[in-house]
Amino acid sequence: MSMSRARVARRIAAAAAYGGGGIGLLGGAAVGLLLTEVRLAKRVVGGANDAPPCADGRYGASFV
Repeated sequence: MSMSRARVARRIAAAAAYGGGGIGLLGGAAVGLLLTEVRLAKRVVGGANDAPPCADGRYGASFV
């Protein structure tokens, strides 16, 4: 017993729709997780009010 081409095409289209929706949902969850981690990192680390180091390539206490 073989399936008709239309039925096979419908099954393939349904599988693609479910797979695409699952991938989209997984991507959205990953973005949400990443944004939550960014918020937590900002809360833990905080902002820096210090002056950044001089970018002339010389570092250390003797060059300040």
